[in-house]
Amino acid sequence: MIVFYLLTIIKDVNLLGISISSLVIGDHQQVLVYAIIFTLLISLNFHLVCFYKHYNESKADKHPLVAQNESARFESLKNQIDPHFLFNSLNVLTSLISENSNLAEKFTTKLS
Repeated sequence: MIVFYLLTIIKDVNLLGISISSLVIGDHQQVLVYAIIFTLLISLNFHLVCFYKHYNESKADKHPLVAQNESARFESLKNQIDPHFLFNSLNVLTSLISENSNLAEKFTTKLS
């Protein structure tokens, strides 16, 4: 903001021929308002760019976590199909058939 104000003073002195004493005494609030607006726009621009970069980085960081989660779910499903798991489940089913046929039917449905 200060640089903008100084550049405006230099422009007024060099191009328009206004004396420095009249700039100091005169009312130049309009220049300050322009400087503040200019500074706010530049600051807003920098903040938006920074926010966009952080947003993209957080999205990129999320992808490996999703892949790792899916891999863990796949391993869990693969372990359930393991022959030992299937053998134990069929043994339980065999014992349930003789004890309680309704419960055996429910167990078969859940197993399938």
